[in-house]
Amino acid sequence: MKKIWLFLSISGFLAADLSAEWRTYTQTVVVTFATPEAAAQAQLTALPLPPDKKVAFSSRWDDTNNDHSRMVDVLSAHGYKGTFCLNRIDRKYADTAIRKMLDKGCSVGAHTVTHPHLPKLGPNAIFKEILANRIMLESVGRTCVSAFTLPFCQYTSTNNPAMPRIISDCLLRAGLLGGPEYWPDVATKYGRGPSDWVGAYTFSINDRDPQLDLFEKNVRKGLQSIAGNGFECGPHLVLGVHTWQKDERGFNRFGEIIATEANRPDWWYCNENEYVAYRMQMMHCKVVKKSVSGTTAVFTVERVSPFEWGDRIAFGLQVSTVPKEVSAGKQPLPLSAHGGFMLPHDSSQLLPVRFEALANADNRSEPDAVQNSSSIVPGLQLVLYASADKNLLRCTLKNTSTADIRDVRLTFRVPPKWTTGVVAKDVDVLTLGGTRIIELSLGSTEEASSYQSGPLYFAVQCDLTDAHGPARVYGTTEIGQ
Repeated sequence: MKKIWLFLSISGFLAADLSAEWRTYTQTVVVTFATPEAAAQAQLTALPLPPDKKVAFSSRWDDTNNDHSRMVDVLSAHGYKGTFCLNRIDRKYADTAIRKMLDKGCSVGAHTVTHPHLPKLGPNAIFKEILANRIMLESVGRTCVSAFTLPFCQYTSTNNPAMPRIISDCLLRAGLLGGPEYWPDVATKYGRGPSDWVGAYTFSINDRDPQLDLFEKNVRKGLQSIAGNGFECGPHLVLGVHTWQKDERGFNRFGEIIATEANRPDWWYCNENEYVAYRMQMMHCKVVKKSVSGTTAVFTVERVSPFEWGDRIAFGLQVSTVPKEVSAGKQPLPLSAHGGFMLPHDSSQLLPVRFEALANADNRSEPDAVQNSSSIVPGLQLVLYASADKNLLRCTLKNTSTADIRDVRLTFRVPPKWTTGVVAKDVDVLTLGGTRIIELSLGSTEEASSYQSGPLYFAVQCDLTDAHGPARVYGTTEIGQ
């Protein structure tokens, strides 16, 4: 399995070598043309949206709110989707509200555990708020989380000009990829590029008393900017931000307003997981023309495995000359009139369907003293241990099940005290009865005093496949300082 390395250079008193690894795989696309000349000249390029779509439209709804269930009903009744960016949740909320969101095509995003003013916290505390929130949402909500929204829309500090970069550093370390804010250039505001963080043009139409004129005005403004290629986030409009329509009249009025732009054939009504995963694929895929034989051209498409980005959304490709047919994995793919098509992920590339978090609550160094046995992957034991003195992170895996555990992909997530950010280590097979110990040197630390306080929260994200299919198990630990 190949990997894409994303290097993030950080200036000032932030990490200098934060890196992330994304596992990739390659698909073969076969394109047949009417003539050999067309095959010889043909090119294949990624599309910013699915074929024949001009805008991606989604919605964002913040906080853990029981009224989200009613919002899901209104959105789905008119063909819209939303992403619900949540704080703390419990099993009851997951089994009711989150199940309904997912069943209706919506997704879950992160919003920190306690909804603090992030710029008032130190880097290590910011990181824990973000990563612990993502782990909670995935393990309790049983769904992948890739999007994030800022509490109080705050990311700057008058006392620390580096705060936007610190927050985005923590987001990327936590494995988050984008999120709709009021600034379509939020990647730039974070000190990043548009291929590092996916934003949106986000607007509100009055959360308590929705107004048609605000909806029309902002949609018009957004479409004009999209037509002029004015958004670094791509052609992405997002409506939000709170489900504060406390009575039936407010929700009905909201439904009447969004109905005015429902069912447009040139709009892609999506959620944030879908848009973020789509755009990251478009930004990071590698298309190569491998060969031409007669009227047939063969291309390879290297793309990131869907478990990395939290969604199996297909993405669009455009053939420079309209072909007769296109296939991938010997399966024909529908073609648009202009030569565009959607390339689905290979059937072998799956998302986790079971989630769990196993905490080494006292950061014990001896795995047998922790007894972290998984309840979703029978026979798996996973313990994460951190030592600031020895400058190491250790993950111990044991397989006491009745079969091998395959495709074990470990992603270590390290707090910002260390310049190391994200490290991937793979164990192709954890054999029956086997034990694997993976140690990671934490490397150099930051010198600034702000990094010497706050909780040191560590996690390893373990994606694997057992007899029951794909699963994700987190190991976490924490040490004070």
